[in-house]
Amino acid sequence: MSEILLINGKKSNHIRPLSFSIFTPGIPIQNAFFETLKFENGRLPFWEDHIKRIKKGFLFYKKELFFDLDDIYNDIIMHTKKESFKFSKVKLVFDLFNNDFYIGIKEYNKSLVEEMQTPLFVSIYKEKYINQINNKIKLGTYKFQNKALTQKPDNCDEYLVIDQNNMLIEGLFSNLLWIIDDVVFYVNGDKCILDGLMQNKVKEICHKTGIKIVSTQGLSINDYRKAEAMLLCNMVKGIRYIEDLNGQKLKRHKIINKLQESLLIALED
Repeated sequence: MSEILLINGKKSNHIRPLSFSIFTPGIPIQNAFFETLKFENGRLPFWEDHIKRIKKGFLFYKKELFFDLDDIYNDIIMHTKKESFKFSKVKLVFDLFNNDFYIGIKEYNKSLVEEMQTPLFVSIYKEKYINQINNKIKLGTYKFQNKALTQKPDNCDEYLVIDQNNMLIEGLFSNLLWIIDDVVFYVNGDKCILDGLMQNKVKEICHKTGIKIVSTQGLSINDYRKAEAMLLCNMVKGIRYIEDLNGQKLKRHKIINKLQESLLIALED
């Protein structure tokens, strides 16, 4: 698949001008953060939500924006259309030390609808994630995620992550939710690697449609078989249901159908 890299708004003609691939999971440099988006059918869904999280990141680091967000949006749209990408994954990286920003655009082969119709085969990663926090910044996630990725079997769509308390807290690149007795459960953000915008969308949908949703510290490794259904969600792949977890077959619950239908409606707004 084709890739484009913009450095401070200018297209790079080098294949690897950085010391790392911008699409490597996480970000291997300090004093930086990133945002991942999906381009689909000529637009960036939920762009306003991404803007809020970007501004929140700069506020946390007590930094002023050193770019124009409208310019970033226009650059993504222009270059994606120029390459005739129908779908693409977009990653923004903000280097707060050098005041540089990078835009990675990578051709993608599936729409959100196609992603959400595809069942997931998921395994539990054996190594525990130790939530290290320094000044409210989560540490060690880049090495943890990439180590796990190198060990993931080809027939496994994603790993679920266990914390030091033997609780399932999320997927490597997605937030985890599960359903018991028609109630949706999710994990508190401070327990996770990921600060999920799509999980926030799920919570909004639940509140609007009257689906009960409950915050937890995670799903005990001893109790996950009690779940009637499980799902993973992120901003690139939407809301996806788990069909198989470590050999346990799970059903596609009616609530998952409702969440997916409501998300697709929200995409049109």
